[in-house]
Amino acid sequence: RGTTDTAIVRVERLYPLPVAELQEELGRYGENVQFVWAQEEPANQGAWPFIAMNLVDHLQVVIGRTGGNARLRRVARPASSAPAVGSAKRHAAEQQALIEEVFTL
Repeated sequence: RGTTDTAIVRVERLYPLPVAELQEELGRYGENVQFVWAQEEPANQGAWPFIAMNLVDHLQVVIGRTGGNARLRRVARPASSAPAVGSAKRHAAEQQALIEEVFTL
């Protein structure tokens, strides 16, 4: 993509939440930064529900999909009762849409 203004920080351990390590890493990127939680799973699955309830308290960020004060945004598949869409073509299209959304925020 030729993108040079994006950093991807992978969170390997959710519990106990590595708060100090995350604060240190995210602090490297300055004040005018857009934080995005990106995951392939639906929004109601994967790590997002846990992160939304726990990490934001430690990072003092505002969760939001829109709005001028949104500091942490979520990019994920729509909430679903199943982790997969059941179609390889639809999965590929959703995957591409996720990637596009992450890099166009």
